Amino acid sequence: MRVDPFNLLIEGKLAIELEVALLKWMSFELVPIFVVNEQPPSFGYFTGPHGIYRKSNGWGPLAGSSFDLGFWLEGKAMRGTVLRVIMTNYSYDYVAPTDSVAHVERQLFGFLGSQSRWGLFTISGGFGLGAELNPQRHCYYNALNAQGQIMSVPTDQCDQKVLFLRTNPTNTRVEQLTLVDLNGGLGGVQFLLRISLGVVF
Repeated sequence: MRVDPFNLLIEGKLAIELEVALLKWMSFELVPIFVVNEQPPSFGYFTGPHGIYRKSNGWGPLAGSSFDLGFWLEGKAMRGTVLRVIMTNYSYDYVAPTDSVAHVERQLFGFLGSQSRWGLFTISGGFGLGAELNPQRHCYYNALNAQGQIMSVPTDQCDQKVLFLRTNPTNTRVEQLTLVDLNGGLGGVQFLLRISLGVVF
């Protein structure tokens, strides 16, 4: 059982890595994610009254889980170098003052990592490269009608999942909007970095 403290502090997500050896050279891992900070430091640019909040769209703070098989190259599970095939399934609500988006992050990763053990204690880390399997489109802009009410106007002028923020609420006609890419700006390519501390039984 391991916990990634950097993911907790920077992303506001508590990932509990639960892993069991199936064979001497293969293991199965389950990693549930809990949203514990809806506006973490990684969202620092958007803080304040017009900021984005990322909330769990699952059971309470539980946003979902990832599953993977680990193949230990030195033939000893939980020790040495490991190759993982990881599938994630995390559901989030992104909420801004004038918009909201529900999105399921369904991603497939290839991951190269290593793990060291000292008695019961362990440290592991690694790097993964993956792809988004559930790309979605969510595009519209907000305008003010003659009565000063906000109305949403659909548009097809985008090719990625986006969220719009109100940055000029005093404008009497049309909101000045900021585009935020929730899927990352690399065409669906995803990166995964882990540094985890834990115990082995």
